[in-house]
Amino acid sequence: MDKVLIFIKDIIKSIILGLIISLILILISTLGAILIKRDGAKVTLEVVRSTLFVVGGLGLIVYSAFILKRDARRSLENEKQWKERFQIINFVNVLLIVNVVILVSGVVIDNIRYYL
Repeated sequence: MDKVLIFIKDIIKSIILGLIISLILILISTLGAILIKRDGAKVTLEVVRSTLFVVGGLGLIVYSAFILKRDARRSLENEKQWKERFQIINFVNVLLIVNVVILVSGVVIDNIRYYL
């Protein structure tokens, strides 16, 4: 039961990391859209949505490259520091969760843009 709780904690940490990265991407793309386009909220949300989809999609491509390449799953150079933060989940799975959260954030922004 203890391993299950640690696994759930690792997943929650990965989701929080994905949300933090999503918020940073949202802020950067919002500022860029406001400074460059200045057309309104709908255009700004479209730029934010596109940014999240592109970054999330590229992250999933990197994830698939890690799965396909044999050497990519070897132990990390900083494995001791990694185990302090994530005890059960490895780097590749954290990368997957973070990118899925980024894509889900893009879907949420897309729904907000749709209903405006």
